[in-house]
Parts: sequence; structure tokens; C-alpha cells
Amino acid sequence: MPRFLMAAAGHVPVRGVNLGGWLVADNWINSKDPLWYGVPSEVSVSKGGEMQTIRYLGHEKGDARFQTHWNTFIIEEDIANMKRIQDICSRRSVLFGSFGSRMGHEIQCGRLIDIHAAKGSQNGKGHSSPPDSEKLYWSPYPENIDNTIEVAHFLAAHYRYTPSFLGVELLNEPTSSVRRHPQNHPGNDCILVTSPILWEQNPGTSNDWENFMPSSTYTNIWHDWHNSLIWGDKTADWIMTEGVALIAADIAKWTGALIIGEWCLDSPT
Repeated sequence: MPRFLMAAAGHVPVRGVNLGGWLVADNWINSKDPLWYGVPSEVSVSKGGEMQTIRYLGHEKGDARFQTHWNTFIIEEDIANMKRIQDICSRRSVLFGSFGSRMGHEIQCGRLIDIHAAKGSQNGKGHSSPPDSEKLYWSPYPENIDNTIEVAHFLAAHYRYTPSFLGVELLNEPTSSVRRHPQNHPGNDCILVTSPILWEQNPGTSNDWENFMPSSTYTNIWHDWHNSLIWGDKTADWIMTEGVALIAADIAKWTGALIIGEWCLDSPT
């Protein structure tokens, strides 16, 4: 049995890689990509996101650039190389109105589809393609929340019988809370992944995320913890000893199935 299927069943830890900057373009990840040629930094960086870039380029030029980007930034050979290194899962980000069809199920690498940019933007950041920079229009508008749920249902149904499909991450790094317990349609047992509020990426917050929808009660619910560690001023020895111990202690506090979908070591400045 492929490792990603054993991971989905909870028999072994999940191992994976993010395919960031592909289906949701992110200037922070791929600033040298021809996609951004001629786009002022105040659009591509300060305002950020696909929506702002398309507004600047116009659809004729912008659509052609994005199509080229999607076709060339990550290709099947890249995924095959990942598979050769390790039997892993990949986490693919999608914009609410566009979905990748190249699941590559012939390569035994599990796919987790991440709703990275919900309609209206769930956090106002460039990687969520906000209509207006640093403003979110997701949680204040029920129709946008309903759209996200509809997208999740569509993805789960569309890829249900694709062998490599693991499930859907419902919302990446939200900065406002709307607690609706996710549910699959009857007969669809794909994995659903929830995310804590962006600034509550550790146990012990008032929202008690580490006990949200525990695996003892809910089936096939994973939680995605984005652990950004401000450890740029620490030594390698400290990170490998005390730092690792701190992470292990945090992980032990979660009661549900946990994945670390993103992490980084950053400096304080």
C-alpha cells in the first residue's frame, strides 16, 4: 500500500511538501517568475495577489501569463521526482474560482487540495488574493462563506474517485472565526482539514484549537498547524535540542490528527 494511503488511514505519520506559488501565485515565493515582469512592486508585493495583478495587466495579457505559469512552474516531472525521493503527499493551494485538474494519479503521491484564497479573502494577505489589500470580505458576508463551502463540496465530489486524492483543506490561515463544523456528503470519506486563527498557531489559546473536533469524536478530520518560529537569533545546537523539545511538547497537546502544513525559521527583525 502506498505510504500516503497508510498516512490517510492513520497508520504512519504524514510526510509531504507544499506546492506553493503554483495554482495561487505568490510574489514572495516566486518573485523572479516572468509572471511578474513589468508589474510594479506596489501591485505585486504591497497589494499582492492574483486579483490585483490581473487588474493591472488586464485579462488578455494577464490570463496568458497565468496560463503559462500554471503550465510550467510545477510539472509532472517535478512530482515524479518528489515520489522518487519519498512516498509523500503534496499540498496544493487553489483560488476559489480556479482548480487544478492535473492530479497525476499515475504517480503514487497523495494530493491534499488547500483552499488558499477564499472568495473575498479570509485574511487580506496577498496569498489569499484580496480585492483590496489587507482587507478581508470573507467572514462578514455569508454568501462568501457559503461559496467556500460549495467549493469544498465540489472538490470533494469531483475528485472523490481519483486514487491520489486525500481531501480538502477548508481554509488557509483565516484571521476571523466562523465555526461551522465541516461535514462530508454521505458516502464521501475524504479528509477535511481545519486551520486555527492565524495568530493562534499554538496550544493554550482562548479558542482551545488543540481540542477542536477531536479524532475520538470526528472521523477523517485533520488540523493544520502553521508553526512560524522566530528563532533566527538561536544557534543550531539550541534549535536541535531545546527547540525540538519545545515543538514536541506543543504537538503532544493536540488531541486530533495534526499536520504541520507550513513552518519556517525566521529572525526577530
